[in-house]
Amino acid sequence: MLAFLPSKLYTPVRPLTTAKTKTATPLGPGRLTIPERAIAAMHLPFSVGCLVFALVGGAPGSFLIFYLGTHSLTEAWSKTASTSFNTSLSSVPNVPTSLAVVASILITFSLFLDLYLVRYLRRKILAVEPKLSALAADGEAAYARGFRVMGGMAGTAFFALVFFLLYFPPRAQAAPDPVSLLGMAVLTAIATLVYGTAFWVYLSGLWGVYRFGRERLILRPFYEDRLLGLRPLGNVVTNFALIFSVAITVTLNGEFVVGAAVSIAINLGIVALGVAMLFLPLRGIHSIMVGVKHEEQTRLSLKGKEFPSEAMYGESEGEPSLSRIQGLLEIQRFQLLKIEASNISEWPFEPGSVERLVAILLAIFGVLLGRLVELIH
Repeated sequence: MLAFLPSKLYTPVRPLTTAKTKTATPLGPGRLTIPERAIAAMHLPFSVGCLVFALVGGAPGSFLIFYLGTHSLTEAWSKTASTSFNTSLSSVPNVPTSLAVVASILITFSLFLDLYLVRYLRRKILAVEPKLSALAADGEAAYARGFRVMGGMAGTAFFALVFFLLYFPPRAQAAPDPVSLLGMAVLTAIATLVYGTAFWVYLSGLWGVYRFGRERLILRPFYEDRLLGLRPLGNVVTNFALIFSVAITVTLNGEFVVGAAVSIAINLGIVALGVAMLFLPLRGIHSIMVGVKHEEQTRLSLKGKEFPSEAMYGESEGEPSLSRIQGLLEIQRFQLLKIEASNISEWPFEPGSVERLVAILLAIFGVLLGRLVELIH
């Protein structure tokens, strides 16, 4: 490679913060979540276990509970229709039968999808472990430090409790007897456990990306990779954002259909968080990439001032000398290198992929906002 190519930038860079050395722990994406452990304990195929959770925590389970409490199919369906979506902090509205059927299907399917995607996200992090470990000076130890939080149960319990406090009060209003009230408490706990697990796995995975980005990373030369070898981190975030957009669309469609204004308002905040989380975990990586790009462009600009005299070196008439030909070739290579340096990406993903994801999330946000404005007016 050319003599003016840098070398110092492609040794492990200094960490943004000093990382403490810890021994490996059983925590991390390899640890099963609470619902996954329950499915494993039942000795069921995972997809079948997801279906069981969805049927029990969704509309079929609600219908059974209300029937056991009222002994009336008509009243049981009426109560199921009024709790066929995740309303929060508001009275349960009267829902037409056609909308109730759609909302019942959506809430049941959302439980299946969210739980199924939990394992997908965990396995996605596990699958990229070799690539991420190769990016860090500390290898597997850096990966373990970054993503160990995914194995924690406290986060799942916290979000499950928050969702339970939001969703149970209006459901309790629809329970006319102790049997229905107790049953709705149990079913709501199951549903919110699924939602809390999915939300925690999503957030903790992105937090792991943020923590990993603060490790001592090994950057590839920009003339080999315009993303400096950091593409795996960008792929994790964009994959998580894609899954989030799919899951949130299915989960929130019930509120959209029946017109639960308070829930739609809360979900707008969740979607906005999804857009922000596409970039927040990568702020440290962004700073590193911007710094590399600026330093390389500055260094090459200074190097370019040396070339005019080198290019004119040799005889000016007749056949060009060998030294002048070499100088011209050096200038040509230098110009190509400057172009490559100017193309260094400032984020670890291709612009087209993230633009599509942002467009999807903003579209969801816009539709929900429009529906909320319609309901308010």
